[in-house]
Amino acid sequence: MTKSNSTLYAIFKDGKHLGNEKGKSKIEAIKNYLKSAGYDNLINDLEFINNYSSEKAINGVHHHLVIKRTN
Repeated sequence: MTKSNSTLYAIFKDGKHLGNEKGKSKIEAIKNYLKSAGYDNLINDLEFINNYSSEKAINGVHHHLVIKRTN
């Protein structure tokens, strides 16, 4: 994978942001994330993969923001 062909994606599981990963497509980014997380033996399991989603990172950088409300 070359740098110019990859895009940064934010990776989610059940709506919770887990991290970021590069890939040529959303599904490739998810598979790359799972390989990095040690789940490389499950990347062909569609039921497992369907628990994850991805979105193109905002401006190439995606941060998970936690806003704390104070009274």
